Amino acid sequence: MLKFCFKKSLRFIFLLTVLTTSLLAFPSGTENEDSPPIHSAQHIEDLPDELYVVIFSFLNQKDIPSVTSTSLRWQRLMDDNQLWREYAKRAQIILKENSAQERNYKALVREHCTFSFTDLGFLNGGSESIALGVSSDGSVIVGEAKDGATQHQRRAFRWTVEKGMESLGTLNGGRKSWSYGISAKGLVIVGESRDGAAQDQQRAFRWTAEKGMESVEKVLTEKGLLSAVLQL
Repeated sequence: MLKFCFKKSLRFIFLLTVLTTSLLAFPSGTENEDSPPIHSAQHIEDLPDELYVVIFSFLNQKDIPSVTSTSLRWQRLMDDNQLWREYAKRAQIILKENSAQERNYKALVREHCTFSFTDLGFLNGGSESIALGVSSDGSVIVGEAKDGATQHQRRAFRWTVEKGMESLGTLNGGRKSWSYGISAKGLVIVGESRDGAAQDQQRAFRWTAEKGMESVEKVLTEKGLLSAVLQL
């Protein structure tokens, strides 16, 4: 798995560097004899440090050890504080800060982004659960689980540290539901459910704490975005 991730990240870096070296090596049509020569890069090692830092900023944290061990130069660049500042911003550890304030961003990321596994448990003593979506800060997780309170029928669930795993129910007493996605702030959940009011046909749903589970067809119709005579 590690080799696969490493190869995948290196393919991404390779594409970026090839594109960059090609652009840098491409002659400009505005050049003249009096203009200074344009820097050209014919090889990946010819790229300036600043460009490496930009490229490395697209890496995932799990790929960093493999890239760091590639060469001494890459190892030095992977310790760049501004690079780790970009990782901290991407992980939403820092949102707004004083640009004059200097911090050890690598230590900050390592402190808040330690890899770990949390058992989400089961739904009312069920036998299976699967996580399929997570909010941007990781505080709300959604998925599907076999619900022990409904003879192990599948139910969409919402999980938080405070309340654990909670069933989102189904549309109008349908048999099953699944939640696939969640908004960045964790306030809106989407998925599919069997609809008891439509002969148990499958319907897309939208869930919020205020209104619970609603079919997307109903939401769009109420907003005037879908004619009542049409069906999704």
